[in-house]
Amino acid sequence: MADQFEILADEHSLVNPGPDGEVSILRQWRAFKAQYPEGVLLFRLGTFWEAFYADATVVSLLLGKRMNHLAGRPDVPVTGIPAWELDEAVATLVKGGHRVALIEPIKEVSEKKKPTK
Repeated sequence: MADQFEILADEHSLVNPGPDGEVSILRQWRAFKAQYPEGVLLFRLGTFWEAFYADATVVSLLLGKRMNHLAGRPDVPVTGIPAWELDEAVATLVKGGHRVALIEPIKEVSEKKKPTK
């Protein structure tokens, strides 16, 4: 299943702070979490699927994965799942009673970088 996904974003741009000081991936996470508060959200970053905040705790406990923090953000817990383990990880989370949403983050384009005619 992991080979079927295409990387839609440059993960470096997703974890660098934007003009508002917030990193893009967390802004997107908050928007999706507001829509799906009951689900465990997994965001694709390169060859890993990442869970943040309380979802990181769930993933860490159910899958036995080590919880870390987002680079430069000790207040943001994160737990990663290698893409090649995704099928088994999702099955385990669902068996544990959780709904799971897989999200491909989108690189945000700044006003300066928008295409011109």
